[in-house]
Formats: sequence, C-alpha cells, structure tokens
Amino acid sequence: MTEIDIGEYKRIEEDEVKKIIKQIINTYIKGSRYQHSVLKEWQERILNNSTEKLKDLYPKTKFIITSTIMQHTEHGYHQASTCYWDKEKDQLISYVHQDQDFVILVNVVCSPL
Repeated sequence: MTEIDIGEYKRIEEDEVKKIIKQIINTYIKGSRYQHSVLKEWQERILNNSTEKLKDLYPKTKFIITSTIMQHTEHGYHQASTCYWDKEKDQLISYVHQDQDFVILVNVVCSPL
C-alpha cells in the first residue's frame, strides 16, 4: 500500500484504488455479456467489495463509491458532478472498465474522517 503523508491523514494513492476496483471487476464480471437482469448483482459486488477492501486499507477515510454500468449502444452518455471540498485532503478517483458489450465507470470519493 502506497500512501503520501499529509500531516495526520495519509492521502490515498490513486493507483492502489484503481487496482482494487480492477481486481473486483476481473473476478466477478470480466468476460460476461451485458444482461439487464444481473446489473443489480454486479453493482452490489463492485460497491460492497470496494467498500470493504478500502475501509480495511484506509480506516481513517470516508468513502463514497458510485458505479455506472452502460451497455454499448449508438447513444452517448455524459455525466458531471461537483462539490465543495478540501483540495489538500479530499480526492476523487475514477476507474473505467470497457468490455465488448458494456462500460463500467466507478467513482470513489475519499475524505479523512
């Protein structure tokens, strides 16, 4: 685990979070075909496993994790969000997984407790 020390709070290394999410997707979803009937299960696996692993590695951090799964179609998609936060300590880490049938976007907001 790589951390950058910022006083008492240790800033989370982006690559570590992306590695965790990638492992979860590769374990539970990679190689699957898009099926609307299993999306809830996929979301639960991504969100629950990410939360468990991250809170164990970074116990002094709050996480907000979102997951969007989109089927490849000819339609576009745009998402935006904003918030007011501490630029020194709060982080937004995004991971994108592209498969043959779908795209998964996972956003992780990290903030010290």
